[in-house]
This record gives sequence, C-alpha cells and structure tokens, in this order.
Amino acid sequence: QSVFRGVGIYCSQSDELLVEQNRLEGNSIGLICSDSAPHIARNEFVGNGTVLQISGKQVPAQVELNAVQAAGFLLENKTQTEVGAFNNWWGEDDEDWIEARMQGAVQWRPFLRSDPRTLPARFELGQNYPNPFHGRTLIRFAVGVEAAVRARGRNMELEVRNSAGQRVRR
Repeated sequence: QSVFRGVGIYCSQSDELLVEQNRLEGNSIGLICSDSAPHIARNEFVGNGTVLQISGKQVPAQVELNAVQAAGFLLENKTQTEVGAFNNWWGEDDEDWIEARMQGAVQWRPFLRSDPRTLPARFELGQNYPNPFHGRTLIRFAVGVEAAVRARGRNMELEVRNSAGQRVRR
C-alpha cells in the first residue's frame, strides 16, 4: 500500500515560471497549477497519486519531455482551456492506458514511447576510430531526445566535411 505525502510543487497565479528538472516522488499530487502558466519540462514524477492537476483561468504554457513512473492518474485539467502536454513519457506506451488516466481537455499526442532519461539529452559526436585512418573510419553519434522530438516527422541530416569545409558524406 502506498503512503502519499501532500503536494510536490504548488504554483498559484504565476506567469513565465520555469518548472524544470525536479524529481517529484511519492506525493498525492506531484504538481498543482492553479491559475498559472508555467513551462513544465524535464521533470521526473515517480509514484505520485496524480502527476499534474490544473485549475483556474490559466493553463501551463508547455508540458514537455517529462518522465512519469508508477502514477495513479496522469493529468487532471479542471479548466475549460485545452492543455498541450506533448512529447512526455507517461510511463507506458499504450495509448488506451494513457487516455484512461487523463481528465478534461488535454492534447497529449504525440507522446514519447520510451523514457527520455534513458536517451542522450543532447547531440553527441564521438571521435573517429581508427585515427589516423586509411579508407574507412567509424564516427559514433547520438541525436538527443530534444532534437529528435523537434524533428519528428522530418528527416535529419548529418554531414561529414573535410578540413577545407567540403562535404565528404551526407
């Protein structure tokens, strides 16, 4: 049986507030936004009864790249305004499961199909191997979760250029 504490973060009547990179764990409600428009990004919600509850006249400006684990309820919107909660990991990749845990006007698609904490946060480019090389080399790279989310539905390109700036490969 879970024992929940109160509220992790309570935002009331605030604009232009950034709620970022917090770990909210074991609360009845992880985050309450009452007549507030914060940007809610890159937070971890672990074992909360309800992840996010919204009330009042204003709604969060953005809810993105958050990771949820073991939540009872995901998002409860008590306002008349639709809340955009895109590109979050809701703890499952089953759309029916996610939708059953949303209440009110919430646009939550597209959503992440895996936990963004397990993906590289930013673009990474490794050293080529072997170096020096003759004919072939290997360059490891990773596209960060934020870049991948922003490019969703579009192709991404990686170009390799020589020291004179001429393109060698695309």
